[in-house]
Amino acid sequence: SAILLYIFNLEEYSWSIVIVLVVWCWLPYIKLLLNRENEN
Repeated sequence: SAILLYIFNLEEYSWSIVIVLVVWCWLPYIKLLLNRENEN
């Protein structure tokens, strides 16, 4: 919860950085899902 409070206290531009990091981390998983759909 402390991490969430820290993120909320960041300036608005930092949110874009957080979103980019989250998307970047999810990219491999999204690619796997897309590959599964293409195989079917």
